Amino acid sequence: MDKPAFNFTSAIFFFFKTLGRRPGAVAWIALWQLILYALVYAPAFVLLWPFYAEIFGTLAQGGEPDEAQVLQHVVGLIGGVSLAVIGGLLALLLAQAAWLRLMTRDEIAGGIPFRLGGDEVRLLGVNLLFMLANTVFWGVMFALVFVPNIVAVSSGGETGAVIGGAAVSALVGVGAVFLWIVLALKFSAAPAMSVQQRRFRFFGSFAATKGITAWLFLVYLVAVVIYVAGYMVISIIQQIVGLLVAADLIGAMSALDGTEEPEVIFSILGDLLSQPGVLIAIAVMLFVQLVFQLLFEAFWHGPGAYAALRHVNDARARPDDPIAPAGSVGDAPSEG
Repeated sequence: MDKPAFNFTSAIFFFFKTLGRRPGAVAWIALWQLILYALVYAPAFVLLWPFYAEIFGTLAQGGEPDEAQVLQHVVGLIGGVSLAVIGGLLALLLAQAAWLRLMTRDEIAGGIPFRLGGDEVRLLGVNLLFMLANTVFWGVMFALVFVPNIVAVSSGGETGAVIGGAAVSALVGVGAVFLWIVLALKFSAAPAMSVQQRRFRFFGSFAATKGITAWLFLVYLVAVVIYVAGYMVISIIQQIVGLLVAADLIGAMSALDGTEEPEVIFSILGDLLSQPGVLIAIAVMLFVQLVFQLLFEAFWHGPGAYAALRHVNDARARPDDPIAPAGSVGDAPSEG
């Protein structure tokens, strides 16, 4: 059977189609993703705080950080960074699996929507291959593009030859970026396919994205524009709130004559940040930023999920492949 005609709008807003179909499920996953992030980053902050408090506290008193005192908090620093990095990556993996289960299989795990099972293992494998492929690709490109020029310059080559080599390297670099984008688009359906079909599908993404690579480029380009526009709006709102919050600080600082000790300035700043209204404003700004970020993460999975489900039509003759709910990939060819 032929695949449905590619629906540009459905590909971009596939996440919002899922939201319209299962608003409760989307809200539940988003809520638990916020909780999961809090469970990861709050302990990491607790571990990191003594290290930075020691440094900034000493600076606030006009002194120099004592190396012995700082070293006492190195274990907490290492633990906090490790928890933030490893825990953060695990949280992203769990959330990715939950979103893709909902978008490709119309499923959500009962209770807490996150699991450590087959979907997560397959997604981990796909993501590790992405990381490995990126490392190898850019390592090879660096060797081909930059190393010869570095050798030519360091060996005292002629100016014309060096400039010509640099120009060729620049062209090769542009070609490498183009190739990287094409490959990224070709593999973009791999995570969703691995979840939807419950099998490790890395190179299978080539079949799902065949003939629609240019369309996917436009889809992801629009997604980036949407992200930038949304981020700018949130940033403007945050700046306005920040200026309102900092009004008292600006007044206090303007009254200073510039000869005050650093501890005086830190004391004024500490008094400002300890006010309930300021703390609430900061918490709201961070919350809005985090909600926007996690919703965009889910939104970013949508085009790949759309491509994976569109490809399912080719597998309808195979009863062992689970099929997505009807209507989940957009209009039929005669309507779209």
